[in-house]
This record gives sequence, structure tokens and C-alpha cells, in this order.
Amino acid sequence: MYVIGMGEKKTPSPFIAACEKFKYLEVLAAIPINSDKSHTGDIQEKQDAPKEGMANMKELIKSIKIIITETSGEDGWASLSEVGNRLNKRYPDFDTRNYGHSKLAPLISSLKQFEIQSRKTSNPHNIHYFIKNK
Repeated sequence: MYVIGMGEKKTPSPFIAACEKFKYLEVLAAIPINSDKSHTGDIQEKQDAPKEGMANMKELIKSIKIIITETSGEDGWASLSEVGNRLNKRYPDFDTRNYGHSKLAPLISSLKQFEIQSRKTSNPHNIHYFIKNK
């Protein structure tokens, strides 16, 4: 069974761990953040002070580095979508909005430990993103 859970930030961590996906109600109810272009003090606070049970930034960066190492080719580049899938498996409550970004690519771009690259495909509407450890 594929289990999707929702709850407040006070949701017990065993329940979160039992879900394939977990979303915080505070995030779902929040006004969309347009912070991908600028970093305000409010957004920085959200990044530095994650909700209880969420991975802090240091833990998240460490996990991303490990995932890149596990999934990258010989050139060191890993698919950003694969990195995102594995992050969701490791942290069922992972949501880029918890860290002040609407999508994974802008979150990764804001972290100085990684290089991100976009590659166009034969379909001009499809762009694949790749990530590499610096």
C-alpha cells in the first residue's frame, strides 16, 4: 500500500515514518512563497529552524551528497529527479516548501555545496536537471 499522511507539526515521528509521503498541514494551508528569486529574513528563518521531526539543513545536505554519490554516473552528475525521489523515501515529510522554496531545483541552487545543470531534450518543453557535488 502507498500511504500518504497529513498532520500538524506536532505529529508523532513514528506516524510520519510509516508514510511514503507526509505533508504538514501548515505548509498546505500557507500562502505560496515566491522566494525562489530572493532570500528574505523570514525565508532564512524557515531554512534554519525546521519543524520538529524535519531534517535540518546540515542533515539534508549530507543526505543529498550521499544520494548523489550513490546515483551518479562516472562523470559525477546525478538526475535531480532521482535525488528528489530518494529524499522523499528517506524523509517522508520532505517538502521543499518547508525550506522556503516551491521546487527542488531552486532549493538545490540555493545550496553552495552543489552544482546544478539543465539539459534540454528533443522536446522543448522538457528540461532535465542534473546535480553534482562540488
